[in-house]
Order: sequence, then structure tokens, then C-alpha cells
Amino acid sequence: MNKIKTKLLVPNKLDLRVDGNKAELSIYPFERGYGITLAHPIRRVLLASTVGYAPVAIKIDGVAHEFDSIKGVLEDVATFIINLKNIRFKIKDPAVDEIEVAWTFVGPKELFGSDLTNDLVEIVTPDDYIATLNEDVTLNFSLIIRKGMGFVASENIRDVVPADYIALDAFFSPIKSAVYNIENILVEDETDFEKIIFTIETDGQIAPDDALKDAVNKLFSQFAIFTEKFDVQQEIEFEEGLDEKYKIKNYTTKYLLKEVAKKFIPKEIVQRKDKRGFSAPINRWFGEFETKQYDRGFYKQLVFKRWKEMFGV
Repeated sequence: MNKIKTKLLVPNKLDLRVDGNKAELSIYPFERGYGITLAHPIRRVLLASTVGYAPVAIKIDGVAHEFDSIKGVLEDVATFIINLKNIRFKIKDPAVDEIEVAWTFVGPKELFGSDLTNDLVEIVTPDDYIATLNEDVTLNFSLIIRKGMGFVASENIRDVVPADYIALDAFFSPIKSAVYNIENILVEDETDFEKIIFTIETDGQIAPDDALKDAVNKLFSQFAIFTEKFDVQQEIEFEEGLDEKYKIKNYTTKYLLKEVAKKFIPKEIVQRKDKRGFSAPINRWFGEFETKQYDRGFYKQLVFKRWKEMFGV
């Protein structure tokens, strides 16, 4: 049954379970339709805008291009690059956006992700296979590893890496999966409220709960333009900070104006009971001041600013 409402229900319950690189988050209750309204943009930001690390260019001694072969290595250059791109790197210094790292390996040897760990980078997928080196082979190669978001094709990287490097397609996102489900839940006697259940898995570059916090903060930042333009937060903070005697009573616009007016107009006029058929002369008291209020008793922020500046409330 639909009921007449003047205020949206605000979700007040959040359950979070983290297990390694996986997390399950439940948030509820939401009004009908608000589950997907919130869940979809969070998922989009998680997948497209979570910062991660990826190799953007490679240099291999004795190799001119990605279709070449590497002497003494089982894999050709193309396969070697694919295997390296599957390795998930993490720059140890969070303040560094780009590093160049060089490695030297001598065969015979099977090369895995764990072999690439050093003082500059951490490998979060240490068990991933890279290549097999034959006897009497020395493999020298370097990678440029960058911090970034989303996917960037090699043709957009080629112009910003040294000429002796091969540009690589870069997949930065550390999010392996971000899935949500919307379930109906019961609130009091109504069954059409919703619960969001998020399941997030990362590759280890970032903890799943940290990725979620980051996504929410990015969404908030996108709304900052509205706060700056309309002073929404300042308006709310000002209204909440008013002394109780200035708060709106029964959503009546006159109350706040009357309380302010007491500083300038005799009290017996402001509070007179016998209006003789006329309402309190609010318009004449405040002239050009606009007194229209928002839903739930919020005034236009411009009015608040003027009152604060001129009347000291």
C-alpha cells in the first residue's frame, strides 16, 4: 500500500564482511527504486575509476618489436608480454606515480611473478607464470610501471614513453569484479523497501573495503559542484546551528522572521494577538527579503546569508 509521505526513508544499516580480497556489503533500507539509483553509479566508479598499477612499456635486450623472439626463452615476445601484463604490480611508495624497473635473470629458470619483487615494487600475484629460460641464457628487461585508472590503449601511450621501449596496453583497474543485487525487504508493514548487496573482489593492489570507500568519495566529489553553487551544506549547517529559539515551529515561515524582527520592532507589535483581520506585516518588515521555504522547513540559502550578515543570527 502506498502511503502519503513528505520525507524519504534514509538507510541506516550497513553490514560489511571482508575475507582477503573479497568483500560483501549490505546497505538498507532504501525506498523503492533507490537501490539501483545508488548501486549502479558506485559499481561504475569502482570498475572505471579505482586507481591501480600497470606496466605501460617494456624494453628487452636484443628485441626490436613485439613480434620478435627472445633467444633462449621458450615464449616469444608476444606471449612474454601477455604473461607480464597479467602480473599485478604495486609501487611500494604511494607517493610515486611512475617508476622504471630493470631485472636480470640467468637460465635455466622458470620465471614467476614472485621473482619480480624488489625494493621498488610488490607483486600481488606472485604465483603467476611468466616464462621459461634455457641454459646459458641471460635475460635483461625493463618495465615502466605507472599508476592510473581504467584501460589505456598502447597507441595512446606510445608518444609518452622512450623510443627504445615498446608501448603496452595498460589495464590499471584493480577491481576483478563488482556485482550488486537488489532485494525487497520488510519495513514495519511495508514490503517494497530495498536492500543493496554488493560483492566486490580486487586483485590485491587495494583492499576491497578501501576500494568501496574510494568509490563513494569519488561520487561525493562529483556532487561538490552543487554544494559550491547552491551552498547546500552551508545552508544545512547554518540552520542546524541556530539556537533552538530560532528554529522553525510547525514549518511556519513567520516564526523565524518574527524572532529576528524582535531586535528591531517592539515586541508587543511582533507578538500581538489581535491582528484585526490582517496577518503580521512580514513583507513590509523585510522588504526585498524572500521568505519562501524549501520542503521540511529549509529556507533559500541566500536568505540565510542575508539574515546572518545583517541580523547576526
